[in-house]
Formats: sequence, C-alpha cells, structure tokens
Amino acid sequence: MNDSNNSKFPFKLALSLIPIVLVVIFALQNSKNTMVKIFFVETEAPLIILFLVCFIIGLLIGLIAFFGTYRTIKRQNKTIEELNFKIKNLENK
Repeated sequence: MNDSNNSKFPFKLALSLIPIVLVVIFALQNSKNTMVKIFFVETEAPLIILFLVCFIIGLLIGLIAFFGTYRTIKRQNKTIEELNFKIKNLENK
C-alpha cells in the first residue's frame, strides 16, 4: 500500500466518524415519544424513529427518481451511439 494512503487513513476515519457521532447525539436528544396520527390511526413513537422513517422514505423517492432519469439518459445515449455508427457507415460509402 502507498505511504500517502496510510497517512490519510486517520483523517478519513475521523471524517467518517463525525456524521455518526452527530446522528448519535441527535438520537439521544430526540428520544422522547411523540404522538403520531396517520389517517385514522393514532400511536406514539420516539421522535428519532419518525425522523429516520421520513429520511428513508425521502431517500427511496429520490433513488426512484434518479434511476428513472438514469435509465432515460442511458437509453438516449444508446440511441445516439447507434445513430453515430450509422452516420459513420454512410460517410464511408
């Protein structure tokens, strides 16, 4: 392994631990139960669980939107490559 990678390892480790520590602090400060009403259902849940569920739902919606766009762009790039191939074949004739 390269020496420059070894010297950066503690920095990367510390940098990756910062968000984890922040989430743990956030979770500990928001552990009180909160009343949740969804349509006709009423229940209590810790506030951090509600935040995490909302975050995961938002993440899934974002991923679905991203992959839909990604597939469209990939399909368009394939069409562009096919058309470029046809143009080159016509130019060579």
